[in-house]
Amino acid sequence: EVSLPSGELLRTSAPGFTIERDRFDRALASAAQEAGAEIITSACATEIAGDAVRATINGKAFTFRGRVIIGAEGPLSLVAESMGMRRSRFALGFQERLPLTRRLHRASIYYDHRYVGGYAWVFPRGPEANVGLALDEGRSKELPALYLDFKWKLLKTGIVSSEKPLFKTCGLIPVTGMAEKLQAGHFLLAGDAAGVTHPLTGAGIAAAVISGRLAGELAAQSLKTGDMSLLASYDEECALTFTHERAMAIK
Repeated sequence: EVSLPSGELLRTSAPGFTIERDRFDRALASAAQEAGAEIITSACATEIAGDAVRATINGKAFTFRGRVIIGAEGPLSLVAESMGMRRSRFALGFQERLPLTRRLHRASIYYDHRYVGGYAWVFPRGPEANVGLALDEGRSKELPALYLDFKWKLLKTGIVSSEKPLFKTCGLIPVTGMAEKLQAGHFLLAGDAAGVTHPLTGAGIAAAVISGRLAGELAAQSLKTGDMSLLASYDEECALTFTHERAMAIK
């Protein structure tokens, strides 16, 4: 369901799913751990030099080395920076999880002339909904007031209740498009670090999973065979994959 600035309401039949992101992330982490990965929390990479990644873990300095380094650490990627990638433009998004007054069976998108470079949304998830608003980063100072105005309208029309939000989150969304290069030497970029969010909606979970799988498979093949030149096919693989996937979505 799409609400236009003119007040017109458009409805389309496009079945989809709302992912419970917290449970999804935990499931991915558990699957990785079961496959042999080591999960390290409270870690922050601070510098990349060659095959060395310097990081702090609980305030202590560590150095890790890797024959393949995959940058999947979000929009402000240190790996992308070390590859010389130019900074993407971003939208800044804010979202709350709010109780619904009644169950909704449609996701709703709201466009408004004030929502420069973005839109507002209500994505139902059972008795609750993810409610948010994103704007071009250059208008980020306007985000709090615009979001409160949007939320007030939802309260006024009885869509959400006035109870305390169950969860809040905010973040940057790459909107420039796929990075000009996703592979350089033993470096690969995936997810938001690669700028593979959907160019129309800003959605990034599916693209992160797809690019992450491609990067992981190529890294595994390269290490297994000892042929690091296999990594050079990553850019073409991603270009073909996302061009096809988005063309199918338009159809």
